[in-house]
Amino acid sequence: FSHKRHPRDLGAAEVTAFLNHLAVERHVAAATQNQALAALLFLYKEVIAEPLPWLDEVVHAKRSVRRPSVLTAGEAHKLLSKMHGTKRLSFSPHRLPMSEPPLTISAIAGLEPEASGFPFSREEREAFSERLTALVREVPVLAPFDMGPRLLEFLRESLHTPLTDLIEEMWRQRKELADVTASGTAEKPVLGEVALHEHEMSLTLHPAAELFMDSVKVATLVFDVETTLKLEAVHVVMRNAHITGFTAGRLTAAVTVEFKGLPVMPKKERTIDLSREFRLPHGGIPLVGARRETVGVVPVAS
Repeated sequence: FSHKRHPRDLGAAEVTAFLNHLAVERHVAAATQNQALAALLFLYKEVIAEPLPWLDEVVHAKRSVRRPSVLTAGEAHKLLSKMHGTKRLSFSPHRLPMSEPPLTISAIAGLEPEASGFPFSREEREAFSERLTALVREVPVLAPFDMGPRLLEFLRESLHTPLTDLIEEMWRQRKELADVTASGTAEKPVLGEVALHEHEMSLTLHPAAELFMDSVKVATLVFDVETTLKLEAVHVVMRNAHITGFTAGRLTAAVTVEFKGLPVMPKKERTIDLSREFRLPHGGIPLVGARRETVGVVPVAS
C-alpha cells in the first residue's frame, strides 16, 4: 500500500488512508481494522519513537450483526409469527419439520421459558424458589439445603402436561358423543358438532418428589396442583371419537400450587381464544386414556 516506503517517512495522513482503505475498499471487519490500528500505534510509539497524533479522519469499519446459526423452537416460532404473505408461506411449519409447542400446565403457571408467552419474571422465580426452600425446611433433614431451585425445576418438568389432555378428561362427561363417532372409519368417517354454553372442571394433580441423599431416600414431598378449566360458548367439531377442531369459544385456565395446604406461588390464570390460539395435536384429541400421577427423583446434594 505504501509502495515500500519506510514507516518513518509516513505520517498520520498515510496511516489514515491505509485504515480507510481497509474499511472502504477491502470491507474488513471492525476487529481487523482495530487490530491494524493497534499494530501501527505500537510501531510508531515503541519502535520508531514518533507517536502518531489523534486520527480524526479514520472511517471505521461497520460491525457485523451477529445472527444465531441455530434457533430454539420458541425463537423459530417467534420469527415465523413476524412473517407475512409469501415469506410466511415459504417458511411455514408445513414446509419445515417443526410443530408448535403445546400449551401446558407449566406454561400457564409461568414455569416455562419466555416462548411460553406467560413466563415468570426473574424476581418472581427467585421468590418462588425461596418460598419452596422455606417450606421444605420443615423436614429436619432438609433444613441445611437450598432445595428451591431443584424443586422449581421438578415442578416445571412434572407439570409439562398439555391442556389438551385435560380437555380430554372434561369431554369424557360427553361419552355418548364419543361412542357415536367411534363407529366411523377412515373411509366412512362419522362427524359431529357440539355447542357448549359453559362448562367448568377442576383437576388436582399431586406431583411427588422423592428426595435421596447418598442413594438413601430421606423424604417424599407431595405437592397439590389444582388446575381449573372453564369453557365458554364453545363449538366443537368431532370425527371418529376425536376432537378435531374448535370453531368458536374461550378457555380460561387457572393454576395454583400448594404444599401441605400452604400456597407456594401466586395463582396464575390465562384466557385463550380456542379457534385462533389453541393448537390441537396431530389427529386431534382422542377421547381415551387415563391421568397418571407424577413421581420424580430429586437428589438432595450432588
